[in-house]
Amino acid sequence: MSRLRFAVIGCGAISLESHLPAVLKAPMAELVAVVDSDINWARTISKQFYAGFAFIDYKELVGKVDAAIVATPNATHADISCFLLENGIHVLCEKPAATNPTDARRMFSIAERTSARLMIGQSRRFSSQIQFLYKLLERGYLDRAGELWASLGGVVSNWPARTNYRLLRNLSGGGPLMDQGVHLIDMALCLFDDQPVKIDYYETRLKDREVEDDAELAIEFSHGGCAHLAMSYSHGLNRALTYRAQNGWVKTDVEKSSLEFYLKNSRLCRIAGVQKPILESSDLAFQNQLEHFCSAVLAQEPFIVKPHQIVQGLELIEVCYKTQGSFTWEVA
Repeated sequence: MSRLRFAVIGCGAISLESHLPAVLKAPMAELVAVVDSDINWARTISKQFYAGFAFIDYKELVGKVDAAIVATPNATHADISCFLLENGIHVLCEKPAATNPTDARRMFSIAERTSARLMIGQSRRFSSQIQFLYKLLERGYLDRAGELWASLGGVVSNWPARTNYRLLRNLSGGGPLMDQGVHLIDMALCLFDDQPVKIDYYETRLKDREVEDDAELAIEFSHGGCAHLAMSYSHGLNRALTYRAQNGWVKTDVEKSSLEFYLKNSRLCRIAGVQKPILESSDLAFQNQLEHFCSAVLAQEPFIVKPHQIVQGLELIEVCYKTQGSFTWEVA
């Protein structure tokens, strides 16, 4: 098999802007079907993106596709993904994997005992600037016992969503900590590759909503690293990302591909100063993610998004919502 027959489940803004275009562009993917709770909308999208089938029920996909992208409200991810996995369909599930770590463990457990593969769509891992920073850390150019600052946010009503599920806790699982924070936490767990030992969390509610409006989070890791993360539904944040260690620093953006760095042990930096490499456009993150998923499935290779880090991130979020403050992590 050289291509995977795909379905996209959930035809909201993220699918229209990112997932569906990525499937059309990926050489190892073929769009076969779309699924949405509004069948008329599903039919419209199927025509727009040249899919052969439009369904209201994802269970109709069995026998028709090899893989599916699950991009429905957060609380539905686990049940949909588990059904697909049980029926031999590979799953690329939009973040967060689930609204709690128990459901995420259930998803990965089923994937382990079936022939189907499961990867969670932490798309920002696949942007060029985050990949560049990760390689500097992995190859030892930067010390992992550094400090990370990152922020992500915007006015929630400005987002082109078809529904307001993000503001309903039973569907979203939480506010910006769950929605945007899951990206930043995953980034921190990936970059530090270490065990959290202490968490400081603070949230505010500016309006009468079921979820928080703003959140700030500090994570201390066992080897001395620390991540300072900020998220918001009430106002725009600068989306800057800075990593600073004893032997250098990197400044970039969570969403844009511009980047500059200085490494104290680099002869190039000592001679020429701060470096500003030209990177691949960050707009390709979803396409890079999908191509990695297809390649790993077809070649039976591991995903770079690790199940234990996905579960750990949801455990951390769960602790934040429960404690509403400082918490010392008990290492298992």
